[in-house]
Amino acid sequence: MTKFRTPENTRNDQPILEDESLRTRSKERLINTFDSLDAINRLGAEGEIRVDLYSLYNIKKVEADGSTTYLHGLYLMPDCGYEIDNRGKFIALDYISDYITGSADSVHAVLQGVIKVEDYEKHGENRLTKEVAIKCYIKRTTEENLRRAINEIETMREQEKRGLLTFKPVALMIAPGRYDDKETVVILSEFDSTRITMDNITWREGFTEENIKAAKDAIVALAKFNQQGYKHGDTKIKNIAQTQAGGGTNMIDFETTQKVDLSDINQIMLIAREDFGLLIKSLNHRNFFSSYQEYEIEDMVNDLMQEYAMQWQEYDDETQDVVINGLDEARIDFLKFREHKK
Repeated sequence: MTKFRTPENTRNDQPILEDESLRTRSKERLINTFDSLDAINRLGAEGEIRVDLYSLYNIKKVEADGSTTYLHGLYLMPDCGYEIDNRGKFIALDYISDYITGSADSVHAVLQGVIKVEDYEKHGENRLTKEVAIKCYIKRTTEENLRRAINEIETMREQEKRGLLTFKPVALMIAPGRYDDKETVVILSEFDSTRITMDNITWREGFTEENIKAAKDAIVALAKFNQQGYKHGDTKIKNIAQTQAGGGTNMIDFETTQKVDLSDINQIMLIAREDFGLLIKSLNHRNFFSSYQEYEIEDMVNDLMQEYAMQWQEYDDETQDVVINGLDEARIDFLKFREHKK
């Protein structure tokens, strides 16, 4: 097994932790992640983490007194190519390097690594080795972290079924955390270096042809995602990904995503107002609008509103009117937000 880097020596030899542009909370996330993965490796080397198929029934059980016990384990997706049996397992989750790009507030402590699972008794005949992206859920309660992780996995799987750009989940892991009162929840997804988040675009260059196209790509991706019956809930530009070869754009990071009923016009208005509004504010935070007069900014927002509304043209007139009303409320809120920031 590759020696896992401890938090102590990682702090010293990893430039990412010395980068002054990183906010303190981002450094803390990374350190907490290193600590949690170190604990996973110690238990995995001793065969103390069970391996099972990903299923909501396998993850937790309710005790006689009504309390919930979370079952520590590595829960693999059914199509991962590993044969599940009752034999003892050796597990290693080896950290390769930080895989963090973009500006400071986009750091999620997502690491590149390799998951290794091997039967003790089969001597390499039944082995899984896969390069993965490692995302830990640490700062909330175990119940909330698990809810968010499962929500993210289920939404990623739905995107995959639809043939859309996404990160393919490999496994969910529940393991002892840094503190006695809660577990560490980890999602492993297939590592794909061809995907890049849109916070890496130089938005501060303003209304260039490339940036306007990228902004409209993001708006279209959001509208298409909403039309699946989802409210994303965290539509910052960092949560939209593209392929480097221009093969697609889609939403990512589904911790806060909620299903909505598209037969309810009030819910349609809600997703148009809140998801679109947050995305525009995220572009503002990236200084997309910073070099322009207010009338120019309002014209650009109107263009982006039109791009979103056009994606709903196949819906009935009432739905389209509701979408436009939601967008208009988002526009008014955004302009008030800018006025307040002056």
